[in-house]
Amino acid sequence: MPRMPITVMKFGGSSLADAGKIKKVAAHIKRCRKDGCGIVVVVSAMGDETDRLLALVKEISRDPKKRETDQFVQTGEVQSASLLAIALEDIGVPAESLTAGQVGLVATGEFGEGRIKALKKGSPIKKLLKEGKVVVVTGFQGIFENGLDIITLGRGGSDTTAVALAAVLKADVCEIYTDVDGVYTIDPRLVPNARRFYTISYEQMIAMSVAGAGVLRDRSVMLAKMYGVNIRVLLSPSIGESTGGTLVTATSGDIADLEKTASQSGIAIKKEISCFLISGIPNEPGKAAEVFSVFGEINVIDIAQGQGGETTQISILLETTAAERVAPTMEKTGGTETVLRQGLVAISLIDMDMKETSGFAYRLFRVLGENGINIEFISTSQISITVAISAQNLGKAASVLAEEFDLLSS
Repeated sequence: MPRMPITVMKFGGSSLADAGKIKKVAAHIKRCRKDGCGIVVVVSAMGDETDRLLALVKEISRDPKKRETDQFVQTGEVQSASLLAIALEDIGVPAESLTAGQVGLVATGEFGEGRIKALKKGSPIKKLLKEGKVVVVTGFQGIFENGLDIITLGRGGSDTTAVALAAVLKADVCEIYTDVDGVYTIDPRLVPNARRFYTISYEQMIAMSVAGAGVLRDRSVMLAKMYGVNIRVLLSPSIGESTGGTLVTATSGDIADLEKTASQSGIAIKKEISCFLISGIPNEPGKAAEVFSVFGEINVIDIAQGQGGETTQISILLETTAAERVAPTMEKTGGTETVLRQGLVAISLIDMDMKETSGFAYRLFRVLGENGINIEFISTSQISITVAISAQNLGKAASVLAEEFDLLSS
């Protein structure tokens, strides 16, 4: 018997924000149904429901148990899945909603930070697909192997759920529906005529996601790369009509396709960033460890170091909320002077061909300097250059960099 073609679709909160949008999503799924093909849908909570639920938890307790928080927050996805299944049935599409526990999606780790481990044997998904039903699965959650406790997967976890199911089911494609029609060379809300990637490699998509491009969660793209899952990022039908979106895939063995896919510049942006400049640190073994002991449980975005004889200077880039949390203890780092610069944004220029091509750094520094934009932080890698600048200059910087690095549509 030939294998059933399967498409996994994931709809985020903005796609399911109200009843009207849920109905539009259901109508789109109905249009996409074909005889002999299966559709699995993964959903996030409606709109800002997760934020609302977390805020309610904080109203109840300053230090809630993570287990109970996960048990409560996961109800947002249950609502979305049930409502979408109801909407599908209402227009004549057989559908059934399933939670992580019912699907058998096993996860491990700490509550709130789960990682998907496996899909249990005997999962009802394939049986339901053979019956001609659309299977609607709650994203953002898994279940411990004991089968009792729900564990959430962290922010953006529904993307990971969708890719994981696509990998296990050997789906033809994993379609991620969002509020933009694909992946752009730079945020189209800042640069309206930004160019859309028609195809982008897993590697470049991971780099852009890590650097702040909010379209896909980096974990989900890493998983897709590991199992060869093709992801197509599309505009949600509840927002507008997609013109084809962006395919995230491995680079082709064909040289023409390889060049087209791999050597494209893109810019990712992180807002609400701060930078600690710690100078006068003795250039001795163990002193850097003293500095970073303060940041033990803080997610540091980037680090740059410069030496000046007997002392070292370290710049540490991190989110402003994290900086404010750690600022009161910075005097314990052993540095003779600590300066906190706030009100910054991080801009990362990413190009997989950067290590083979000269001039990227010079061009970036030149164009910012010519436009009177001061750089507060610099860090480089083989495929990226990251600078931090004043948030007030973001609009101008985005515009001139998009022009300089050919990020605009023709």
